Amino acid sequence: MKILAITTTLSTRYGGAVASAVRIAAALSRRHSVTVWTTDMDVAHAYPEVIQCCDVRIFRAWDRRLCFCPSMSSAMMKVVDSVDSINVFGLWTYPSMCALSRYRQTERNSANLFVHSQGLLLPAALGHHPIRKQIASRLFVRKATAGIRGFIACNEIEVAHIRQWGAVAPIYKLPNPVTVRYIRSGGYRSRHGISENSPIVGYLNRFHPIKRVSELCDAFLEMQLRNKNIRFILAGDFNNAYGLAVKARAAAMGLKADFVGHLSGDEKWEFLADCTVLCQFSIQEGH
Repeated sequence: MKILAITTTLSTRYGGAVASAVRIAAALSRRHSVTVWTTDMDVAHAYPEVIQCCDVRIFRAWDRRLCFCPSMSSAMMKVVDSVDSINVFGLWTYPSMCALSRYRQTERNSANLFVHSQGLLLPAALGHHPIRKQIASRLFVRKATAGIRGFIACNEIEVAHIRQWGAVAPIYKLPNPVTVRYIRSGGYRSRHGISENSPIVGYLNRFHPIKRVSELCDAFLEMQLRNKNIRFILAGDFNNAYGLAVKARAAAMGLKADFVGHLSGDEKWEFLADCTVLCQFSIQEGH
């Protein structure tokens, strides 16, 4: 089976939605021929596993916000009838709209097109730029998705909200794939010389304003004043303008925190196993 997967980015900097797309594409590639189309947005930080197991084609994005890449539109016209399945990850950006538009225009619609909504039709996500999304939904997206083979949701809550949004296509539930490593606690502490008497308060996420890491550091500072033994460890790639600003601000206000960068593999699981408290929050999920 020939499968085409479309996602705006393959970057490790964009959280669980991209990780889910990567793992689904990688899993499908074990039995099928999978081609992934994406933009050049942060392509230097792409997940290596999808590049190793799938044929990846990268299109230049002329607009970073909407991922406007006209070359993808013309390429879509040539392949939409030559694949068995098209998996569109996300909505509201040019690659997603392009796939839906070309799919509607094709004559025989032999391919099975699925839209992985990735939480983008939940109320909180629809509340982000609501006017734009209401207009897009009424003028195009509801009609364009009416003839697809189905939506892919990750849980029952999302299924209900997709239907409430106005979807008429079938909705299938596919939980996000997560490969968990069970590791004994103590490994991260031992390698970094952290006492068992020191609670570890950790952060494992990307550094972006919506994650409110700066405010998290304010809370850390208050906790540090009450308990000098607490170790604050922030894991994630902080080598961007926001991350470097957060690190500089933390140092300026006297916060003793370790910015350890991106963690992966066993080191990530060791870190999670040794965290006394793990902080994961955001002012919005999904755009």
